[in-house]
Amino acid sequence: MANEVRALCTRDLVLHRTPPPSAWLRRLADSPYAALPWDVYGVGGAADELGRRIAELLGKPAALFFSRGVIAQQVALRIWATSPRPSTVAVDAKSHLQLAENDAIERLSGLSAIPITSSAGMTVANLAAIAEPIGAVTVELPLRRAGFQLPTWSELVEISDWCRARGIPLHIDGARLWESGPWFGRSYAEIAGLADSIYISLYKGLGAPSGAMLAGDADFMAKAKVWRLRYGGAPYRNVQSTVAALHGLDTHLPKMADYVARAIELAADLKAVGFKVTPDPPRSNAFHLFVAVDPQRLQAAHLAFAQSTASWLFNEPTATQIPGFAALEFMIGDGAEDFTNAEIIDSLAQILDKARA
Repeated sequence: MANEVRALCTRDLVLHRTPPPSAWLRRLADSPYAALPWDVYGVGGAADELGRRIAELLGKPAALFFSRGVIAQQVALRIWATSPRPSTVAVDAKSHLQLAENDAIERLSGLSAIPITSSAGMTVANLAAIAEPIGAVTVELPLRRAGFQLPTWSELVEISDWCRARGIPLHIDGARLWESGPWFGRSYAEIAGLADSIYISLYKGLGAPSGAMLAGDADFMAKAKVWRLRYGGAPYRNVQSTVAALHGLDTHLPKMADYVARAIELAADLKAVGFKVTPDPPRSNAFHLFVAVDPQRLQAAHLAFAQSTASWLFNEPTATQIPGFAALEFMIGDGAEDFTNAEIIDSLAQILDKARA
């Protein structure tokens, strides 16, 4: 039901404006990138142009299109953590790899995850405490399930240096790398340069309908092409995702710092009226907000609000470790341009009142 309600809304605060499919397809057709030839299994046309631009931004020799980030990351870890290297991968216990992929590391790739549990996120001290050989290390930027937390630049450099000193490949889960750039104050190439491979999402910050890119050195990418085929990681045609991602590079990437600044501003205004937000202040364009209300009642109240106002504020609330409290994700893109902070706060108050009634 939630998807049906959201589709009828004319304003959407979650990331970017999402026009109806017919309008979106017309916009796609008007893009200059739509004049490029068809790609075939992610090779040629807009896929090649996208790979070139992403590789240039990340300072890597090449970048390869994948239909899903899950497949891109499994391919990367499969390459790094296989014989003669140990088949173990150090991951944050709150990472997407651990919580949202149905044990794909073990079931699909035959690797063993070493989950690191730390309120501060992954650190060199966490890695040094692991008592078994490590085949690869992966860091998620930002760590969504921990409130979109990001390490400091020095912490990330320390992890990179620690891995390189021991010959352990470092892979960055950069699903939201574009949104993380302003926090580090470094170029995307500098950030990606700390890792041996990096994955980015095309449908989050860039607003494409789907897709991902995986980047690394020439030898790694040659292996990635083989494993992409084995995992079925590229459909026959991919123009809808590649053309839209190129459009996103032109339109959303230059505004990423503005999205982050708006998230910081909104979080401060929410905090000023008594809401609890984390991180405080946000480190990217997204943050968590905690409210004292049952998540299911909050979801029902939000759906009723969206139906009556044609305005969508947040995705499904999640339960927290504190009974009776719900966590909300706020992710800022160009959709936030259709709302004022005061309106968001007032709307949220209405929804909470209804949920508690």
